[in-house]
Amino acid sequence: MVAARERLVQPDDEVQTPQRVAVLKRFWELVYAQQERFRLYLVVLDKQRDAIERGSIENIIAYIEIEEKIMAEIVSIRKVIGPLEASYVESPEEDRIQASVLEVLKGEVVIRSKQNRELLGKRMAGLRSEIQALRKNPYTGRLSVYADPGVSSFLDMQG
Repeated sequence: MVAARERLVQPDDEVQTPQRVAVLKRFWELVYAQQERFRLYLVVLDKQRDAIERGSIENIIAYIEIEEKIMAEIVSIRKVIGPLEASYVESPEEDRIQASVLEVLKGEVVIRSKQNRELLGKRMAGLRSEIQALRKNPYTGRLSVYADPGVSSFLDMQG
């Protein structure tokens, strides 16, 4: 009876090992998928920077939409990796290797994203100054000399 209770508490190693291997394999597949998403995100950020420098609004919008989709994928993968990571990472070494690779990629994404935001901010400031310069055009508010102002401009003082 005691042996039966111990078996319920501790499952057979023969059953646990294949499950553990399958879970670890899935965990590492997800980690590699997340790394690929980060790499793809870096490529999109580079292309986005080029679009900002060229001033192509349509391309900037397209890259922002792609960026949002990639970030959603990264977040969803992270939601799956979290519980697996907490339960099934075999050794601290593996955890550190995985974490360091992802942290390097994350850091690079943050840096490039910040650079793109700054570049876009400068581009927008330049466009605002161009618009202000157009508004300050002395000829924009001026009426034609032939326009009928509706009020007489001469006064007959002689009588």
